Amino acid sequence: MVEHLPEGFHEVTDTVGESRSRFHMEQDQRGSRDIRPDSGSGSRQESEKRLEPLFRHRLVVRFSDCDPLGHANNAVYLTYIEQARIILWKKQIGLDWSKRAAEGLPRGEGFILARAEVDFRAQAHEGDELEVRLSLGRFGRTSATYDYEIEHTSTGLIVAVAKTVQVWFDYERHVPVEISEELKTRLRKPIH
Repeated sequence: MVEHLPEGFHEVTDTVGESRSRFHMEQDQRGSRDIRPDSGSGSRQESEKRLEPLFRHRLVVRFSDCDPLGHANNAVYLTYIEQARIILWKKQIGLDWSKRAAEGLPRGEGFILARAEVDFRAQAHEGDELEVRLSLGRFGRTSATYDYEIEHTSTGLIVAVAKTVQVWFDYERHVPVEISEELKTRLRKPIH
């Protein structure tokens, strides 16, 4: 643990209290803060090399997305990435649970969310346009991991980065199911 850090720096610790890295807080002209790793090894470019996005989804921050402090509430970022993911799956593999339910059909197989993590880096406000970029991180036997970057379109600031793990699930038997190679191929297809 570092005894004293220069102004504008803070130390990040993980759940067992071990130091991971230091970040520098920078402010844009609106006062939003963008968290950037310090310029030593592990720079932003090195630590955030991303795959080409499978899908890009733009949205506008609504008044109802904002908290009393006037910025998008942390909870809505999970909705933003969910919107992008659901649109992607509808286009890639035709998943449409609403239609199946309306027609009284069995739910069959589909993804369930097993894990979500979000790192907040800058503020977004009502009326701001954001772009959610979604990339496929990796496949497990029954799971798919997606990485997200949410960018403020007019400033270029990364507002948040996120990761989710979804498990392919049989809704009738209530068990995880192996993701077939054919399904993996379809889930790797970019949608433009």
